Amino acid sequence: MLKGKVILVTSAIVTEVGKQGRTAIATGRQSFSPTPITIAFSKYEKNGGRLTRGDIVTFKGRCTGMAGAIGFESCILISSTRPVPNSP
Repeated sequence: MLKGKVILVTSAIVTEVGKQGRTAIATGRQSFSPTPITIAFSKYEKNGGRLTRGDIVTFKGRCTGMAGAIGFESCILISSTRPVPNSP
């Protein structure tokens, strides 16, 4: 249904970052059984390498469909935040 369309994804949590920041795996925040999201950044996106596990990201990319995970390619990072640890 969304394959081939450019989609804005908000509030995904990074669970893994690939080599050289070119790819990442994330999961949704709102679901009880979240589906993995694979993110392949555009060759022009330079901020993907700054992501770390646990970052909350918003990105835009072209959906490549679902094969165990929802895939996105040519992604551009819109924003990323690091969660604030709980204070004692």
